[in-house]
Amino acid sequence: MKTSNFIILSFFFITSCTYSSTQPVDFEVFTQPESYREEGFGVTGNLGERKTAVILVTFEDMLEPTLEPDIYNKAIFEAENSINSYIKEISYNKTSLSGSVFGWYSLEGDSPCDYNALLSRVIESTDSDIDFSTFSNLIIITPQLIEPTCLYSAGAAAIGPIEIETDEGNHQIRVSHVIWEGYIGLNNRIASFTIAHELLHSFGIWHANSLDCIPTINSENSPSCVNHEYGNPFSILGKPSTLLHPMAFTKEWLGWLHDDRIFTATKSGIYRIYPLEENSNRPVSIRIPTIRFGMNANGQDGYTSANEIYVEFRQPIGFDLLSDDSEISGDQIYNGVLVYTWSVRPNSFQRFSEMKKEPITVLFDTTPRSITNQNQYNDFSDSRLEIGKTVLFEELNIKITTLNITGDGGIDILVEFLSS
Repeated sequence: MKTSNFIILSFFFITSCTYSSTQPVDFEVFTQPESYREEGFGVTGNLGERKTAVILVTFEDMLEPTLEPDIYNKAIFEAENSINSYIKEISYNKTSLSGSVFGWYSLEGDSPCDYNALLSRVIESTDSDIDFSTFSNLIIITPQLIEPTCLYSAGAAAIGPIEIETDEGNHQIRVSHVIWEGYIGLNNRIASFTIAHELLHSFGIWHANSLDCIPTINSENSPSCVNHEYGNPFSILGKPSTLLHPMAFTKEWLGWLHDDRIFTATKSGIYRIYPLEENSNRPVSIRIPTIRFGMNANGQDGYTSANEIYVEFRQPIGFDLLSDDSEISGDQIYNGVLVYTWSVRPNSFQRFSEMKKEPITVLFDTTPRSITNQNQYNDFSDSRLEIGKTVLFEELNIKITTLNITGDGGIDILVEFLSS
C-alpha cells in the first residue's frame, strides 16, 4: 500500500442541487442492458477454484507467533465469515478459494527489507515442502518486526500474476504478503480485512480512491482536484477497514460482472438498477460513456484518461451488512447511489509486481466540502447521491438524478445528456 501523487482532473466541475423525487414522464425507461465492452477488457485468470498456499513464516527479528495454523485454515478457507466466503459472495460464486496452510517456518537471520528478497527467501526455504506448480495464489503471513527497521506496510501485493522460480520450474502465481499475523479472525470481519484487501490486489486491481474538487483561479471552468488514496469509504479497496464489497467496476475488471448486468447509458432516460450485492440476473450498475477527460499526476506520464462514469446502489446484504464496529453508517451507504469514475495509471508499486498498469476507481463527492475537519477522508462519508438529489457534470453536459426506490427493490436513476 502506498500513497500516490495527486491527480489533476481537468474538464468538469461538480455541483449538487435538489430535484423532485416524482418520476418524470417525458423520459424513456430502460430495463435491459445491451452489449458494450469489447473482448479482452480487464484481467483474466481469476475465475473458478483458486488453489491457495498460505505460508506462515517468521525471522529472528520478528515477534513470536501467537496463532496456530489451524486458525488460519478456518479463517481463510472454512469459517462462516472466512475470506473464501467473502470472495464467493463478491464474485457471485464465480471464484472461490481452497488450499493449505504451511508453517510456522522459523528462518535464520533478519527479514529482508526488500520484497523481492523476502519472497525469494520464503520460496527457497519452503520449496522442498510445497509444490508451487499446484497453486495459483500465494499468501505469506509474518509477525510484526520487534524493531521497525524496515518500512513494511501492513500488507503488500503484486498487481496481477508474477513469475517465480522453484525446483519444479518457473510458475505464474499471484502473491500477497501480510505483515503481523494478528490480522485474522474467525468472526471479526475487520481482522481479515488486510488479507482480503491484498488478495484483491493480487487478482489485478488497485485502490478505491476519491476525488475532491474545488474551482481554481487558473481557469474559469477547470477545477483543481485532489485524489485521496484509499479515499472511498465504501469499498474494501478504500478506507473502511472491513470486508465491504468492491465497486462494480472492480468486479467487472476482475471478470465477475458483465454487460448483461451493467447498463450503458448513451442517451437520456431512466435506468433501474438493483443492489450490487444481489446474485441475480438483474442490472446492478450504470456505465455512462463520456468525452475523454484528462488526468495527470504532477507530471507523471502514462495515465490513461478516464472516459466513463459509473453509478451503483448498495443495500445491507451479506458482507455489506454493516457490523457494530464499522466506520460508516447505513445512512451513509444505503440511502442513495455512489457515483465514480476509473482510470489506469502506471504501476507505481514496484516492490515485486511485473504488471505495468494499476486500474483504480475514483469516487466523486456529490456534496463537496460538506464536512470540514482535519481528517481529509471524513468529507467522503456523505458522498452518495441521495434520493431526490442531482449531480451535474457541467463540462461534460451530463446530469444524474436519483429518483426513487421501486417496489421491487431497485432504484430509478435519471441520466440526462444536456445540449452544449
